[in-house]
Amino acid sequence: MNYKIPPRNRAKDFSRQIHSIFDNFVFRISDNVPHRFLPDPVLILLNDYLEKRVRQLQHETIKQAWDIAYLKKELEKLKQTKNKAPSEE
Repeated sequence: MNYKIPPRNRAKDFSRQIHSIFDNFVFRISDNVPHRFLPDPVLILLNDYLEKRVRQLQHETIKQAWDIAYLKKELEKLKQTKNKAPSEE
């Protein structure tokens, strides 16, 4: 696995923040409004979107766990090669 750190894209960061704020706002409103006041299509849409977000977050969590495991393995390799290398004195 080769890691390349891309330059920060401020527009993308800003759009992610706006999306997160919008998500929080919509779900806070939907939680506070009694379900009998919301039409069925809106409830179905919210449920589908929530399931989609849960799947995305699960995928991200698994990916991060694999990345962490890989980085730990690479760190151990670096430590072993450092210990094996003769000291230049």
